[in-house]
Amino acid sequence: MAENEDRRITHQEETKLADNNEQSDSHIQLNDSYTEFIKEIKVEIQEETKTSKAEEGGHNRIGWLPQILRRDNQKFVYTYCHPRELPIGPLCYDPSIDLPQKERDHLKDLIKNTRDLKINLARKFVEKYFPENGQVENVLKKIKEKRGFKLQFCEIDVGEDALVRILFLDGCTILQFIESYMERRGGLEEFGIDRDRETLMVEDLFLLQNQIPFQVIVLFFELMKDEDHCANLKMDIVFFLHMNNFMTHEPMLIYYFYDEDELLQIRNCGVHVHLLFLLHSFIAGHKYNRVDQISDPKSKRGGYNFRMRSVQELKSAGLEFKPTSTGSISFSSKCFKINGHLNLPPLIVNERTEYKLKNLVAYEMSLPPHFLDQQTQYPVISYVKFIDVLIDKEEDVKVLRASRVIQNHLSSDADVATLINKLGSECFNPPHDLYKKVRKQIETHCQKKRAIWMAQVCEKHFSSPWTIVALLAAALILLLTATQTWYAIRS
Repeated sequence: MAENEDRRITHQEETKLADNNEQSDSHIQLNDSYTEFIKEIKVEIQEETKTSKAEEGGHNRIGWLPQILRRDNQKFVYTYCHPRELPIGPLCYDPSIDLPQKERDHLKDLIKNTRDLKINLARKFVEKYFPENGQVENVLKKIKEKRGFKLQFCEIDVGEDALVRILFLDGCTILQFIESYMERRGGLEEFGIDRDRETLMVEDLFLLQNQIPFQVIVLFFELMKDEDHCANLKMDIVFFLHMNNFMTHEPMLIYYFYDEDELLQIRNCGVHVHLLFLLHSFIAGHKYNRVDQISDPKSKRGGYNFRMRSVQELKSAGLEFKPTSTGSISFSSKCFKINGHLNLPPLIVNERTEYKLKNLVAYEMSLPPHFLDQQTQYPVISYVKFIDVLIDKEEDVKVLRASRVIQNHLSSDADVATLINKLGSECFNPPHDLYKKVRKQIETHCQKKRAIWMAQVCEKHFSSPWTIVALLAAALILLLTATQTWYAIRS
């Protein structure tokens, strides 16, 4: 019996020891899993840090795209940001470009089909601006010496000599195209470019993925011998940018009062400057055509807590809409603060507006935050988000069109409403609301009952000239009746 008891104790000890070992093994396994988990987290953090650093370094490079634009296999990018008629820059020649096969084949065919056209444009440009022997060779040499040009693009699989030839050919093509386009007397017809193709080519010059550094153009200016020709060409570029600014009604003559070198930022041409950048500056960056930062720069982030209303609702609350030549959105009260005026930059909507707006939005999304602080923080995106709230239906577009805020060159007002709403849904809310102050002023006005009551009275009784005539006639009849009664009593 004692032996059985000893065996039982021994068996119990063995069982307990086995349980302890299992618990110990389990603890070790848990520790091992936890350690591996921590290692994986550290690796992911390191990878994200490398990616973020790479993105920070790519902000100022042509061809760089933020993660938000790289989703969905870059559908947005190759639909709206790649050329359809005039390929420009080494990104188009890069065999490793990240595009679907169909789009890549289209780009290859486009390069092949436009080669002779670009050579003809470049030949005419050289004959006028670099006519002397050795000038072209000198330009090519200077481009090659500027080794920083390749660094202004994201990683491209293009050799150094090929890059020099591409930048020279495309630089000449851009300048000759703009000069011939600004002649407006069939200047491009001699190159076999009809009006429809011309429209598409103008659009292509402002695509995010279809750019060359403007420093190449500046280099051409520096090497030109004829100063008058050079000055005229600069003004052609200024006028060309103005003609493609869809948020102004100002005449082109206004630019004669400004220094073209300042307008084109020639004296301080940074690595991020190209034609799309300059168009963005014309819309939002210059003091004479600027979307002003209306809100307090010290205000808190966000600011979208004010309820914005559509054009129809604002009209019912007594607001009128006026186009402004300053390029800024502002609000003012008139007639003892009963009537409100919402001043909006004019918007010209045609078949090219969608592409320009989407490329400007994509450009702003690609810029580093510190740069946008200097450019009034997402001015185009802020404008799009603001106008998107105003426009719900085609009736809203009709009111803005009647107020000369919108010039509609599309087939219907419904098309404009669809375009604005679609673009607004694709834009993110910027971290700072540029128009927080304006939104607050509008909401304060809409909460005044007397303003709404007066607006309803005017809408009901003074919306038609016939009602005004009838009211004046009734008032005249009452006056005559009162006068007749007065004379009758006196007599």
